[in-house]
Order: sequence, then structure tokens, then C-alpha cells
Amino acid sequence: MDYVNIYCNYKDIKIKSIINQFMRYLSLYVFEYYNQENGYQSSLCDIFIISKYHNANYVNIKDETKSIVILTDGYDIDVDINTRKIYYKNMDIENFLSKLLYEMESIFKKQKLIEQRLIYSDSDYMSIIYKIIKEYAKYDVFENSLYMKYYPTDKTILDKISKYKKFVQKLEAFNSTQKSKLIEYAILHAMYEIDIFCKKNSYRLLYSQEIILNRCENLLYKYERNEELRLLRADIYNELEEFGSKAINEYISEFLVYIPYAYYKMSICYKKYIKNIDSAEISILNILKNDCDKYNYKAWYQYAKFLSYKNDIQNEVEALCNVLKIFKEKWEEKILSPLEYKYLENVVLKLEDIDNKRLIYIDKKDLNELKKLLDRDITSEFKKCMGVK
Repeated sequence: MDYVNIYCNYKDIKIKSIINQFMRYLSLYVFEYYNQENGYQSSLCDIFIISKYHNANYVNIKDETKSIVILTDGYDIDVDINTRKIYYKNMDIENFLSKLLYEMESIFKKQKLIEQRLIYSDSDYMSIIYKIIKEYAKYDVFENSLYMKYYPTDKTILDKISKYKKFVQKLEAFNSTQKSKLIEYAILHAMYEIDIFCKKNSYRLLYSQEIILNRCENLLYKYERNEELRLLRADIYNELEEFGSKAINEYISEFLVYIPYAYYKMSICYKKYIKNIDSAEISILNILKNDCDKYNYKAWYQYAKFLSYKNDIQNEVEALCNVLKIFKEKWEEKILSPLEYKYLENVVLKLEDIDNKRLIYIDKKDLNELKKLLDRDITSEFKKCMGVK
């Protein structure tokens, strides 16, 4: 199981977003836990983010031998003298990721003796990882992904795609002179990211999905347990090929049984391709039953839609209100993403529609307060929070 656990406040969005995206480039699936007392998956590494949102003077570290504490906003905290610490302040992405992977290497050294994994499959795997970090930072992959996900315009998207392509070309050049399974995976993941952005913005796909799938299959032959490899193949079938049955078969793999993302995507596939609402709802409930996923607004929103199909208005409203609870604090902290804002807008409009049809009583004062949340432009606020130019 190639997992990394992140323990943080759900409002620590920038730093956890950087870690989350880059770990995927290293073939590691990330679990995010917002309550340190609950939830734990056996992992390669546990990362704790301590910031102004941390409301305790201690960290509940379960295993000192594989834990890293990241201290932001000038905070410090009492931990065991042997605990790995990173002080994060005004640090560029390359410097931060290099420090993080330097600390992770000391963890990998012990684990490498026990089980072979994709991340350290190369004999000089750390030099390979540092190469990926350097090019990832050089071509602004994190910032470009935010632009393409949240701010796609004809003026910016071609520039962002061009930078992504150069990132892939650089990795391909490395791989042609020094074969690396990890770089091979990073290339495939980047190709998928580019093509998914192209498709969602009505641009021609840049890469052959057949070639990506074949290269992915070659890696899976040796690393069949790697979750990110399996998710990559499933996502290609789902998002790019729109081959529903193959996508579902991948998402229900025995190797993805603990992966919330797989259940969410499975739910979408059941609904989209075979119109099986009951199976779609069961998949969503498999996510929401876990305490660590109580902040999964997409899952709550989908669950509300399934309840609407069954005309279960009372529970639908409760599910929609759970989405609002997640967003309200982030709205107050000015860290709501454009995508989250769109979900917020849809939830408020849905509650207003339910109220207008008198399907259930909704307090007018509460509804009017919610509508006020839609009056503020959050685009510049989110960019500032994420450090996007």
C-alpha cells in the first residue's frame, strides 16, 4: 500500500495541496485527516501540518520513526527530539519539496529493505526524485494546474499547456538517457493531466490514450499493488475514453478497496454509464461512513442528489447543509476555491428551490444569510491564498 497520511486542519489548503499533487507524481496516494484522534491507514509516511489553525499544544504522533512535522506561520510545538521537523516560511516550491523528500528519504531507507515499491524502484531513486522536483518547479506545474482547473481562458490556457508539454518533454529526455520507472510513471500522470484539461476546455487531446494505457500496463505488471497506477488507468477509461464498464472494473479493484477517491469515481460511473442510482448511492455511503471524509463536500453533494431522486427531502436538506458547514468557515477565512464557490452556489439555489416549492420548512433568515455568501468575488482571494500570480 503506497500511502502517505497528511494530518492537518482542512483550512491548510495551500501546503496540503502542494504535497497532495506532488505525491501523486511520485506514485503515492494521499489520505487527508482533519481529526488527529481518528482515522489511520498504514502508510509509508505520516505528515503533520501545524499552522495557525492548529488548536492544541501537542501532536498525536502514532509512529515517530516515519513521521514529519511541518511548522508554518512561525509556529513551533513540543515533540520528541528525534521527530523530523520542517520550518515552512516564504519557501519556494522547489526548496520545500526538496526538504520534504530529504526527510522522507530517511524513512524510505528502512522500508526499502522490506518491500519493493515504485517510488524507490531505481537504484539512485533520490536523484531521480530531485530531478522531478526541479522540473516540476521550473515549469510551474502546481500553479499551472490551478490556472487550468479554476481559471481557464483562451488567453492563458495555451501558455499553461505549453509549459506542461515542456515538463513532459524534459522528463522524456531524462528517461531516454537513464531509464527510470518512476519518471515513466510521472510522464504518464502528466500526460493524463494535460489531456483532461484539454478535454474539459474543448481542446484537442495531445497524447494517444492507447499508448498511455500500454505504458501504464507495463508498470502495473511489476507494481500491481500501486494505487495511483490503478487510479490512472481507471481515470483514463472514465474521463478520456468514456468506457464505463472498464472504468468501473478498475475502480472496484481489490487494490483500491480503501481508497475514497475510487468510491467517488465509481459512484459517478454507476450513475453516468449504467443509470444504477442504488449502486451509486452505496459507493458514496462507503466514503461518508468514515470520519476522515466528513469534509468531502463532493461526496455530500452527490449523496444529496441521490436522496433527491428518492424524494427524501428531509435527508437531502441535511446533506446539503453539511456541504454548507464545510464551506462556511472557508468562506470566512477567504480560502474558498472557485470550484467550491460553484458548489456553494448550487447548494444555495437548491435550498431556495426547495423552500419556494414549500417541500420543507427552511428558515428565511438562514436562507437570506446563505444568499449573502454569493455576493463576494472570491477569485482574487483564492489566488492570494494559494500564492498564484
